[in-house]
Amino acid sequence: MNLPSSKPTAGESCTYAAGREVILFWKEIGAFLIREGREIIFQPVPGAEEHLLRLFILGPVLAVILHQRGFLILHASAVEVNGNAVAFLGGSGWGKSTIAAALNGQGHAVLSDDVVAVDISGKVNPTLFPGFPQIKLNAEVVSVLSHLPANLPPPHSGLAKYLCPVNRQITQRPYRLHRLFVLSEGADQKVESTSRREAVMELISHSYCSRLLREGSQSRHFSQCANLANKVSIFRLRRRRSLSELSDLACLVEENLARNPFSDN
Repeated sequence: MNLPSSKPTAGESCTYAAGREVILFWKEIGAFLIREGREIIFQPVPGAEEHLLRLFILGPVLAVILHQRGFLILHASAVEVNGNAVAFLGGSGWGKSTIAAALNGQGHAVLSDDVVAVDISGKVNPTLFPGFPQIKLNAEVVSVLSHLPANLPPPHSGLAKYLCPVNRQITQRPYRLHRLFVLSEGADQKVESTSRREAVMELISHSYCSRLLREGSQSRHFSQCANLANKVSIFRLRRRRSLSELSDLACLVEENLARNPFSDN
């Protein structure tokens, strides 16, 4: 495998997709060839740091290989509630990991952070598998969540967030995806219903590998999002960007789940 021939500029990343092969390239990391959902070939750049390699493998590289296996990959974080999964969608910086960590402090295990792979192949209930047991949080969030481990190692060079280990007593099995919350800014913290059309558009917007879709696969991706919107309740979670109200936000989610309990359908 050869690195891209054009000389990268500072901060540049490149993506190449053809058929069942994808190449991901980052200037400070190297290139990954992901093939057929089964094979990863990696060529690091000289001096690439091991912790960053691990971070990219467990993030975008894992997302691509799961995408190739037919999963719907969401840019989300997920927690366990009453034996089922609840996920939070949002763009970078909107607080997906933050709300997951806050709910973890309320006793809910973190199932996945940043990359959520949803299996929609079943006839009834979409499911997801637990991801790698860590969560990425910035220093401000770490400072207000008292349940996190003490004396966390500082962020590595090139990484602005702490990598917090997640101690969870869960079974490595598929978890039914019961509910999705789309994070949005608001003057008040509240939960709002979404129309089916809004739900589908949010799922499309927050799909991790949407840039890799080619002719013929867009329709499959749209069908996956529409199918998920039909089977899972999707709410909008309005939040203020205030860490002092993080506990209240977690309680708001718990109250919504209590008013709309899990069913066996």
